[in-house]
Amino acid sequence: MAEPRASRRGGDRRGARHKFRWRLRGGRALRRAVVPLALLALFIGLLSSSAGAMGGLVFSDGFESGTLSQWTASSGMTVQQQIVYAGSYAARSTSTGSPAYAYKNLSNPLTEFYYDGRVQMVSQGGTNVSLARFTTATGGSIFSIFRLSNGKLSYSNGVTGVSTSGPLISAGSWHELEVHALINGNSSLVEVWLDGTKVITKTAEALGTTGVGRVYIGANATGNTFDFAFDNEVVTTAADVSPPTTPTALAATPIGSNRLNLTWNAATDNNQVAGYTLYRNGNAIATVGPNTLGYADTGLSPNTSYSYTVDAFDGAGNRSARSSAVSGTTGSPSSGDPVIGTAGDIACDPGDGRFNGGAGISGACRELATSNILFGSNLAAVLPLGDNQYEDATWWKFMQSYDASWGRVFGLTHPVPGNHEYLTQGAAGYYTYFGSLAGDPTKGYYSFDIGTWHIIALNSECANIGGCGAGSPEETWLRNDLSTHTNTCTLAYWHRPRFTSGFHGSDDTYALWWFDLFNAHADIVLNGHDHDYERFAPQDDQQNPNSNGIREFVVGTGGQEHEAFVAQAPNSQVFNGDTFGVLKLTLHPTSYDWQFVPEAGGTFTDSGTAACH
Repeated sequence: MAEPRASRRGGDRRGARHKFRWRLRGGRALRRAVVPLALLALFIGLLSSSAGAMGGLVFSDGFESGTLSQWTASSGMTVQQQIVYAGSYAARSTSTGSPAYAYKNLSNPLTEFYYDGRVQMVSQGGTNVSLARFTTATGGSIFSIFRLSNGKLSYSNGVTGVSTSGPLISAGSWHELEVHALINGNSSLVEVWLDGTKVITKTAEALGTTGVGRVYIGANATGNTFDFAFDNEVVTTAADVSPPTTPTALAATPIGSNRLNLTWNAATDNNQVAGYTLYRNGNAIATVGPNTLGYADTGLSPNTSYSYTVDAFDGAGNRSARSSAVSGTTGSPSSGDPVIGTAGDIACDPGDGRFNGGAGISGACRELATSNILFGSNLAAVLPLGDNQYEDATWWKFMQSYDASWGRVFGLTHPVPGNHEYLTQGAAGYYTYFGSLAGDPTKGYYSFDIGTWHIIALNSECANIGGCGAGSPEETWLRNDLSTHTNTCTLAYWHRPRFTSGFHGSDDTYALWWFDLFNAHADIVLNGHDHDYERFAPQDDQQNPNSNGIREFVVGTGGQEHEAFVAQAPNSQVFNGDTFGVLKLTLHPTSYDWQFVPEAGGTFTDSGTAACH
């Protein structure tokens, strides 16, 4: 069950915010992640009206005005709409050697304060770049936060000149930077958080006794080449102390004999809700993201009643009262064979203009529509086929987009990564979000059984884990796994297709995998990557039709967008490039049924049955 743990920033200071971690225990799964800090309000008016609740708003960026008018002075910085974290505008500082910054003179110097801002590195030359600087009212340096030329975060004491390095700040993604500072001579304190995790703590710092009277973003030095975006810049004297409203309309709907679907209406907050925690019979079972309003509670007992409540929390750790309790009763045991649902290329980047609050538009960002098929179906498992979260699969984007759609069936999920997952170094966002469900982060491949079937999850991004070729760790593991499992029916899945008629073309990187699987009499391979649906006749590793060969399904229809048909590959039987949906497979002891189910309103489908061999 979930075990929220709060670590208060700055000891017991009343202005401290909280960081939450959770665990989900549900038979096969252990989920661990960090709840994102609340997105700050988008409009100056909203921020100003909630200043008291925030515990003393000192300054907010005012970017939503489309100008830098809230700042005292600026140079080389603009307000633009191309790279924005939230709302319609963000600041951007671009330099080929000249200063590019903005600063705000505070009306009263602060000896204790909290800074919170978002930053994205678009590009950076070979020099260090200042992200945030804190000075006296006349510009005397107190301390600064940099992104070093090696990509690492760095804290620099402006009084002593001593610097401390932190973790890497990846390029091309928004990151949250937070600072708590207490200016108190040689007993000063500075704490720095990156994306909700404390990364630097400096106690007994010599920062002088003059309070911070000026806050900078960007670099006011010469000789730096960089392009950085900034958004949601706020300075307060204490954190938010107002809880969200209590979620309403909680309902528990039975789906089969061991699952209840929970749904509820969104809560509101003076800034923004950061997530929800669900409780079964009084015990926390899961924590979900701020846009997630449903959750499949799996692994329950048949013909059993359960009681549920839900609460909401914000980024400051304030938690609402729990909702009114509701009860749900699971169904009777079923004798039917297990059904799985699968697709890849799923959740749009929340910054995509087509995201539309998660609802998408016609022809793009339909992850909520495809997840509705899964959420409403009695499934034994869900297999996401990679590129699960666009564009770069950071953990924050998973929580904003994937979690609100396919994340509702998290407890049924057995994922594999795609190329977009590895656009974040080491696929860190993917492995953080899915936790143990994704296997060893240094491998990303694993196997399991569903009913009488053996299921093999492979990591197609081989260059990141030692290659795909003969004798590579993954190929060796695959051969050993096949030799030690003698199930009548076998299914394997990974992201990039071996054979395809779609946009990316067939990929012989995985030829040896197909050879190994064919020799072990595997039955099905599932892939994504091409944003279409395609079914092949059984074929051998040389692409010859073979009644004892493997049937491949390409199911890149999870919601992100469509791609065009290129040229029909040998043995391709069905191709569709304009329908979002999921493939359902019923896994009988010696055979299988397939059915492509389109999103609501779609008309294309495909179905059939075949024997294992």
